[in-house]
Amino acid sequence: MILKTASPSDNSNAILKRWRLIASLILVLVIGVGANYIHWGDRTNMREALIQCSAETVKLLDGQQVFVSGDHVFAGAQTQSRESARTGIYASRIDSAQKYGLGYSLTNAQIGDRYRVHIWRRGNKLTASYLAVNIPSESRFYKQEGTPVEVDAEEWEKLELIFQVPQSYRGEPISIYAYGGGGTVYLDDFSLERISVSDARKLAAKDTSAQQLDIRIGDAGMRKLRNKREKALYQGILFSSQDDWVKGSLIAEDNNPAKFRFKGDWMDHLTGDKWSFRVKLKEPHAWNRMVTFSVQHPKTRNYLSEWEFHQLLDQEDILTTRFDFVHLRLNGQPKGIYAYEEHFEKQLLEYRARREGPIVKFSEQGVWNARKRRLDMELGGKEIEEVLNSKEAANAEPFKETTTLANPLLAEQFRVAQALMRQYQDGIKPASHIFQLEQLAKYYALTDLTRAYHSLVWHNQRFYFNPVNNKLEPIGYDGFTEDGFFPLTQAPFIGGDLLSRPKDPLFSDVLSSPFRDSSFLRHYIHYLDQYSRKGFVEEFLMDHQEARLARERLIQQEFPNYRFQSSLLQHASRIRSVLFPLNDNSLKVFTEKKTDHLKQLQLTNYHLFPLEVVGWGKQSQQMLDTLARPLWVNPHTKHTSTSYKTLEVPLSATHLFFRMPGVNQVYVSRIEVWAAPASETPYQRLFSELTLSSTDVYTIDGTTLSFLPGEHRISTPIRIPSGYIVHFPAGTSLNFTNGSFFLSQSPVSMIGSAESPIRIYSSDKSAQGFSLIEAKKKSSLSWVIVEDFNTLSLAGWTLTGAVTFYESPVSIQHCSILNNHCEDALNIIRSNFELAHSKISFAYADGLDVDFSTGKIDHLEVFQAQNDGLDFSGSHITLSNSRIEEVGDKGISVGEEATVEVTSAQILRAKSGLVAKDLSQLTVKQVQLEDCNTGFAAYQKKPEYGGASIRVNNYQARRVEHLHLIEQGSKLWLKGKAVAGI
Repeated sequence: MILKTASPSDNSNAILKRWRLIASLILVLVIGVGANYIHWGDRTNMREALIQCSAETVKLLDGQQVFVSGDHVFAGAQTQSRESARTGIYASRIDSAQKYGLGYSLTNAQIGDRYRVHIWRRGNKLTASYLAVNIPSESRFYKQEGTPVEVDAEEWEKLELIFQVPQSYRGEPISIYAYGGGGTVYLDDFSLERISVSDARKLAAKDTSAQQLDIRIGDAGMRKLRNKREKALYQGILFSSQDDWVKGSLIAEDNNPAKFRFKGDWMDHLTGDKWSFRVKLKEPHAWNRMVTFSVQHPKTRNYLSEWEFHQLLDQEDILTTRFDFVHLRLNGQPKGIYAYEEHFEKQLLEYRARREGPIVKFSEQGVWNARKRRLDMELGGKEIEEVLNSKEAANAEPFKETTTLANPLLAEQFRVAQALMRQYQDGIKPASHIFQLEQLAKYYALTDLTRAYHSLVWHNQRFYFNPVNNKLEPIGYDGFTEDGFFPLTQAPFIGGDLLSRPKDPLFSDVLSSPFRDSSFLRHYIHYLDQYSRKGFVEEFLMDHQEARLARERLIQQEFPNYRFQSSLLQHASRIRSVLFPLNDNSLKVFTEKKTDHLKQLQLTNYHLFPLEVVGWGKQSQQMLDTLARPLWVNPHTKHTSTSYKTLEVPLSATHLFFRMPGVNQVYVSRIEVWAAPASETPYQRLFSELTLSSTDVYTIDGTTLSFLPGEHRISTPIRIPSGYIVHFPAGTSLNFTNGSFFLSQSPVSMIGSAESPIRIYSSDKSAQGFSLIEAKKKSSLSWVIVEDFNTLSLAGWTLTGAVTFYESPVSIQHCSILNNHCEDALNIIRSNFELAHSKISFAYADGLDVDFSTGKIDHLEVFQAQNDGLDFSGSHITLSNSRIEEVGDKGISVGEEATVEVTSAQILRAKSGLVAKDLSQLTVKQVQLEDCNTGFAAYQKKPEYGGASIRVNNYQARRVEHLHLIEQGSKLWLKGKAVAGI
């Protein structure tokens, strides 16, 4: 092993002398894009060595600076920097001026050699940088990696590549180097090692073509089997029992007495002449160290897909059945290639170095009974199965039941295992109390990598009860159906949607219960990260390539068109594409409120997995302080109200830093300066699930709501949903106090009289409006008085009118609106209306404000409005016989492409008499102006509009200081004569 050095070697002169002799053999130009980027490499055959460099030692060799570590020389010494280092005091610094850093040239490699290379980097996360390897003369041999496999506490990231020397290799140096895209990046702790295939892998690689099995069954046994098959084909399902066994022998190397029966449930195991068998050898006989196993058509497990799944489980020490392929004969007749699969007995445990203990499963008898009933009744779907024989009702049962219960020790162990299985079924204990967590997490993650989800269906699950730690351990098998497709989830990994997934009869509650345990989640996410790394998958594929090809050749002896293409790299890429958070997109952080020194935040998580907030900072690149205890934030569940976690941080904090459980990478999210969005709008809260019943103020008869005559004090809001007709009898008086209001989605009929008007008022001046919103049918108001009202204002929903009609047609006659305390006394929006013989007095701002509506106004009086008397925007209005007196700004204001015709009007004591703006057209047949600063004004106010026009047929003006003020681009005609703009 070559260790890092922190200072020049004592024998540096000798090294330099030797290197001058062989420098010409190891100097290599590696890529065309770099002008003269040189790699230095090893002096001797270092195929078995670990080669390291921490950029600490620089020497001059043949006039060029090189990094030196032990007997090895590395390129990029001109980039040595003290600015940042992971170990020692130096690192290699690359930037826009020097894009290539620490590098190495590997010589003396041989075809088939495998290497693992890694380097640590640190830099701006927005700056791209890579670890690369290539053979300059081999254009196809180029690999690079920019995604880290590990991040340490100081935010150094580890880049890793695994590569195999190709068959086309001709002995030239292999270039290994790090490079960047222009920003500053520091590189340190380079490591290169040759990795070899383990002995277990070599054994797995042997050609299995010579393995032969011959099943011998007598005539009576074959008749019994054929009868059983016919019955199963008729029923559509195979039901097995102890009476199904027939005697025979298994001829491999020896003639071994054995028993046989059919295996499987569906008819894919019995179609054609390749039937599936369960084989049980008589003690003391065994085959391949197995006593009980199955043989079946390879397609029932999707050929090599299942084999690959088993190899991964075996590699990661997950319990699994032995699975491989053989030639099979039945009574001397060749039946072709079969897959054999170990059964669940103690030999499985012993082979995998486990102490004997019960192997348990959920009983699936009810499932198949329900499915048979469904087939008998010619019904589709799974409803019967779900209702009658749900997974919650299934008992836990042991394999080898008779043997297990006859053994006092195993029987007692089974009772404990049974309790654990029930806890798992019901989700009443966390996974860490039931399972050996690391094994379960590995199993789930490998199932995601292979998408062998058929093994996770609840009645396919198998568990070993470990008598030493009293925990359950998963046994992986049966990952693939006949066509290899079982869409348990469309997501890249199952853990991402289990907690929010709707109930599914196949797996939902049982399968999701471990994900409610944070300890399990840490392990699961950790292994998802580990197993989806490109290096892990590539190394596995390399290790098993020879064995995989041998088995593919074996299968092709019977199925010549069969080709196997592993999908592991594709699945790993899909997992990594969504596994990691996306900073601000994943963790949303809002500022709820502030104090002198702290601010209270609300956090919600839109990632697939929980997130842990670990600290805060004043910028996105640096975490200033860590939380005493990380804050766990669960993922947002779809179709539910957003839930938030609360956190207090210093007032100066602008960013939060977080990570995924089980992964060291730290992410950052901006703290928004605004509060979190509410789960309901004020309008939704007012009408959500609102039901009405009679009160002491009104009665309800069907869809008719009738207010009772007399005086009523209203201290809580009156809210009326759509679908009613609302009646107010003459003489009714409603006193709205304590901030109450009237809000209706239904039309109102308020018919008073001169002698008995309807009075709506607020004695404490706190009422929040009389409003009709989207009351589609026409309302009628006659002889109604509204007095001392403010407008509706609820948590961001604010209207402007003391009386408001929005998309609510209305006829208003002989009404008065007095002493309002808001922007508009009467506000009509997007509605057809009639307004006649009415009065608006002592308005806080505008008297009447009409937006995007069509209406007729006749005999309207506006007295003492502090802003505009009448304000029309985007509306079509005819106005006649009306009087506007003592207003603070405009008597009549017309804007936003409104069209208004004034038949006759008086405007007394106003700042401006009539004003048209922004493409509006104002036509005046007769108007009387008195005591106004300006009589007529036309101009453009908003940039997206244009000028306006006013046509005046007849007018009288007394004490008007400026008769007109017309901006260039707008027009005024007075008694048929055009007036030029300024």
